Amino acid sequence: MVNSAAEAANSGWIRQITAFAELRPRLAIILVCLVAILPGFFTTPPLDRDESRYAQASRQMLETGDFVEIRFQGTARNKKPVGIYWMQAASATLFGGPDAPIWAFRIPSLLGAIAAALATWWAGIALFGRREALLAALLVGACLSAVVEAHIAKTDAFLLFTVVLAQGALARVYVNHKRGTLPPGWGVTTLFWVAQGVGLLIKGPITPMISVLAVLALVLWDRDIKWLARLRPLSGVIIAGVLAAPWLVAIWFATDGAFFAEAIGNDMGGKLVGGAERHGGLPGYHLLLLAVMFWPAAFAVWPAIRNAWDKRKVDAVRFCIAWIVPVWIVFELTPTKLPHYVLPTYPALALLTAAFLLHGDAQKHARWRKTGVALWALITAAIAIAASVLPYFFGGGVVWWLIPFSLLILWAAGIIAHEGWQTLAPRQTLRAVALGILTMGFVFQLALPQMQDLALAPRLAEAVRAVQPDETIATSSTGLTEPSLVFALGTNTRLTTARGAAEHLATTPGAIALIEERHEVRFLTRVLENGIVVESVDVVRGFNYSGGDWVEITLYRRLNPTGNQSE
Repeated sequence: MVNSAAEAANSGWIRQITAFAELRPRLAIILVCLVAILPGFFTTPPLDRDESRYAQASRQMLETGDFVEIRFQGTARNKKPVGIYWMQAASATLFGGPDAPIWAFRIPSLLGAIAAALATWWAGIALFGRREALLAALLVGACLSAVVEAHIAKTDAFLLFTVVLAQGALARVYVNHKRGTLPPGWGVTTLFWVAQGVGLLIKGPITPMISVLAVLALVLWDRDIKWLARLRPLSGVIIAGVLAAPWLVAIWFATDGAFFAEAIGNDMGGKLVGGAERHGGLPGYHLLLLAVMFWPAAFAVWPAIRNAWDKRKVDAVRFCIAWIVPVWIVFELTPTKLPHYVLPTYPALALLTAAFLLHGDAQKHARWRKTGVALWALITAAIAIAASVLPYFFGGGVVWWLIPFSLLILWAAGIIAHEGWQTLAPRQTLRAVALGILTMGFVFQLALPQMQDLALAPRLAEAVRAVQPDETIATSSTGLTEPSLVFALGTNTRLTTARGAAEHLATTPGAIALIEERHEVRFLTRVLENGIVVESVDVVRGFNYSGGDWVEITLYRRLNPTGNQSE
């Protein structure tokens, strides 16, 4: 039965929103996702480094017409399969082609995050029921990790959708078997295998790995393998193969097998044996970050986890545990760690949280509840304060009008935390999630645009075009070699040395060189060796957050012997 605390949710605006959401669940989920994701979606500049590499490689597909090989400038990008690049190229085609803005390349991530929330609702209906499914979908659509990934033009938001779709179909097969009902039809099992095939094209083995680990955990736990026949594996493997095999074969021949050697041997293998690209971490890393990455839904996740272990004999709860625990262990033991790696487990966590809120005994796990509420309040306060303080350091001064917003968030967080400390119900959780959405919107839409020192690449591109409005201008950069600079200035941008930049000015009419301060002496020495005269036309200062340092970039152009700009 729904506990008495949950009954209190049927009052005021909570009651109205709940009634609308239960009447139009899909629309409610989509609206919540859009409200959470759209702030900052169109205004956040290209992010280093992965987003800019993905978007630039997708742009080059449109520029070259080669939709098999993946390249960043002249270098093969043999890391992830082609699926997300195709989607980004298609999206960019609708909004300007190769010259489309960065947000056009983010559309697949936006759609993937929304689809993942809808798939959570679909999976939750089979496992728990409509109300639990709806609440879980709202938690997924509003959680920090999903919202951030929806803002980035790379694989993980759409990967989340393929995982949840596959797990939702698998859940139907499993619980129908456990409950003795008829197996799901061909449509459900086909969705499972389609999700596997598309997942392979998005991020290789991750989607199949998550399903396989869940199946192994359930088979060992139940000591029952008969239900797997309901997945129709023979026809299913053919379906997944038909989707993934054509490009896999094409890229094998196009690269003479180099794609697989690098993707499996270097990219995946490197992450399994060490902290690739300095992204290392000890076991427990993802657990420590759960309160942040699952925020604001983490408001109620801790007692829900404890409650799930108590209810582990329930089929739906057991399935969610099998979805979460093996994958979590794999990523905790993998030396390379990034916060979003465990995002595919969050829908299962959201389902367990929703089931606990609607049916659990909040007073039974008071210590866990208070821990979760305290962590939520601290994280909310930290984000609100940072949104007002960081523009001072990265924007050149105090932005006074941000402070009232931060104070309002702190006041509301205090009220919600006080209520959650006393008891836990859907009402408090929905308020916590609503405040979290408002806080993220405050950060993305209002605070981030004030931190212009972080937007180095767009500011440099603006400075270059102010000097030379010709969009085909040739540019080289020494010192600052971030992928966002290539996306901002164009595919022909040269990321080079001081010698290379000097030679570029000497041989390319109208070229501009961007020289970081620590390379300036070497550059000017090479300029003299090439017998040319240059002038500085602008200076851009900012913070290179990928490198973690402040930089000063001077724009140079060549002058002809009479002292005029070179033609």
